[in-house]
Amino acid sequence: MKQVISDMLFTEIHIKLFLAFLLGGILGVERQRHGRAAGLRTHILVCLASTALVSISTVISLQWPVSENVRIDPTRLAAGIMTGMGFIGAGTIIRSRTYIRGLTTSASVWLTAALGIIIGLGVYDLALKTAMLSFLVLIGLNKIDNLIWTEKFVVLTISVSPADDLLEELKAVCLVKGAKIVDVHFSRNKKTANTIYKIHLKFSREVNGENLTQKLLNFPSVQKVNWKSY
Repeated sequence: MKQVISDMLFTEIHIKLFLAFLLGGILGVERQRHGRAAGLRTHILVCLASTALVSISTVISLQWPVSENVRIDPTRLAAGIMTGMGFIGAGTIIRSRTYIRGLTTSASVWLTAALGIIIGLGVYDLALKTAMLSFLVLIGLNKIDNLIWTEKFVVLTISVSPADDLLEELKAVCLVKGAKIVDVHFSRNKKTANTIYKIHLKFSREVNGENLTQKLLNFPSVQKVNWKSY
């Protein structure tokens, strides 16, 4: 009888692992499409690991002799998994002086771990609905988010000929209506001796990047201008 129960449990574990592979992969594909470091493989592995750990802890709790001195609680392992996912999630976040990137990916990795725990506990209906809603948030709300105007950040990389100090003039051109300079720093190109200015701008309204770039190129000593949003 005990062997029959054991076979049934491990058959269910195989089903759980397959479901974890499927749902983790669905969320991972969306992140992979956006070129994130934590993509398809990371999400699948996180979901599989969470499912496997919770599943085996459930098996142990069912087969371990119950006594006053021994008590096995699978939910304690689940809490440890979610805490550990904080380290992986933190690794997907990129922070500089002017922007933070990777918060959505970090949240999706954390959510994938939660999915694995739900699957491991055998609550399949909740796991499927959570995965479906999460996918809709990542895909559908991304399109809605693009329709909502928010402040945009741009970094202008300007290469200027040696011996020309145009910083104040360049800053004056960049300060178009609705623009604010967030940060400025410069370096020297060792090969060409050109000065490389990096001007970080914040726009509260739509700005024509091509026009601004052309105004900067009108300076004779400006050799190259690169416009990059982030």
